[in-house]
Amino acid sequence: MIVITGAGLLSAIGTNQAETLQSLRDARAGLHPVRFLPTVHCELPVGEVPLSDDELRRLAQAPEARSRTALMGMVAFARSPHAGTNHPATHRRHGVGVRHHRGHDGLHRA
Repeated sequence: MIVITGAGLLSAIGTNQAETLQSLRDARAGLHPVRFLPTVHCELPVGEVPLSDDELRRLAQAPEARSRTALMGMVAFARSPHAGTNHPATHRRHGVGVRHHRGHDGLHRA
């Protein structure tokens, strides 16, 4: 599971905030037959991000092979409020991932 707080939304019901919000308003389900995940369990519905690996690579600006999980994390993080900043979680400086720090109110922040 990848959890990135902020605007970097990428899910089975939408590949951005507007799509996801509309899916929620329309009560649209995110479970569908498998399209992109390699599995022998094709009869089971899954909640997969409705983008091919090539589409994810293009959005992540990562032409080399990477896992879907890494690509989704890169896309979501690039869309987050911290993308392109000097924030400690910035993937361009520290690789894909999230580092935690405490805000001025003492709460953990990603």
